[in-house]
Amino acid sequence: MASPGGSSPSIHPAVESMRQAFESAARDRPEQVRTAAMSLGGRPVTMTVVGSELARRLGGAFSHLPRQLPSDVAGLRIELWDGGETGIAPPSEHLRDVFERTWPFGRSVLASSSDESVLGYQSFGSHLVYDRADRRIVGWFAGHSDLSLFELGKPLQPLLFAWHSDNDTMPVHAGFVSLEGRGALLGGSGGSGKSTTCLLCLHEGFDYLGDDYIGIPPRSGSTYFGFGFYNSTWLDPDHIGRLPWLEPHAQRGGVADDKHLVMLDPIYPGRLIDRAEASVILLPRVTGLRDTRLAKATPREAVLRLAPSSILQLPFISPGRSLERISEVAESVPAIWLELGTEFAQIPERVEEAIKAGST
Repeated sequence: MASPGGSSPSIHPAVESMRQAFESAARDRPEQVRTAAMSLGGRPVTMTVVGSELARRLGGAFSHLPRQLPSDVAGLRIELWDGGETGIAPPSEHLRDVFERTWPFGRSVLASSSDESVLGYQSFGSHLVYDRADRRIVGWFAGHSDLSLFELGKPLQPLLFAWHSDNDTMPVHAGFVSLEGRGALLGGSGGSGKSTTCLLCLHEGFDYLGDDYIGIPPRSGSTYFGFGFYNSTWLDPDHIGRLPWLEPHAQRGGVADDKHLVMLDPIYPGRLIDRAEASVILLPRVTGLRDTRLAKATPREAVLRLAPSSILQLPFISPGRSLERISEVAESVPAIWLELGTEFAQIPERVEEAIKAGST
């Protein structure tokens, strides 16, 4: 794999053809060009989109992020165009036509060059490539009205997560809520109560980084921080009634979408933040009892809750590096079982108690 900061001896054909198509779209439709800057994972990102409505819809997932950009670290350029608005198609119909390796990823396709210096992602309505050395993502979308709930709620996720990993910020399958800059990293697989806990805490006044994936960079001094990615959450249709205040904001997708999407920033302005200190690791588990209790957990139990889904669900992420980061955090940050009861009002109270205990 090429070093993220190195130089490429030549531009991969997949990248070159996509760049040319994007530049053609921007040249032909200058009135449709929209550019936005944001800080993502503590690094500057500039996203230029040819297509005003596509820019608005994709930008919704990032609306909570800071606009003041750090200047001392390398950033990322994102260049996208709307095929419907510009009339410009992707250079090739399939990524397999221009990449050395392709393989299925759910309903989508992943790709890479032979040396893994260039990565690709293709869905039914998008073609995206990531040049790791140039720190650039270039992509085509069929049209803003054809975006799936996944593309609305987690734009560019496989390639953005690869970029984070290249910068040593490891995406971890976890939630994160905080109070006054110090918070809880919540680990657990689907059905453990992780998302419900995060959303209950957000509703009760906590700050929120996410309930699905959190970026964990190397330790800063003696402290680990978490970074948030998107301001979206996903609710199971059978469980949305447990959080009735979110139900009016849920976006229902098509038959291929098994969950509802909720964009949280418009509902809780100012409460979605991009980073916080990890004071405690909480491991939620549903007990069926009335009361929510805290119980001491071991570093090993924390790793077993955080690692499997983080390693198995994400492409383009080194399993070894991911496990190493999770293990480091588990050894440094106290872990506590959050034994969830049916009295929802108690859950944020116990989370606050755990954060305060971990901060002392």
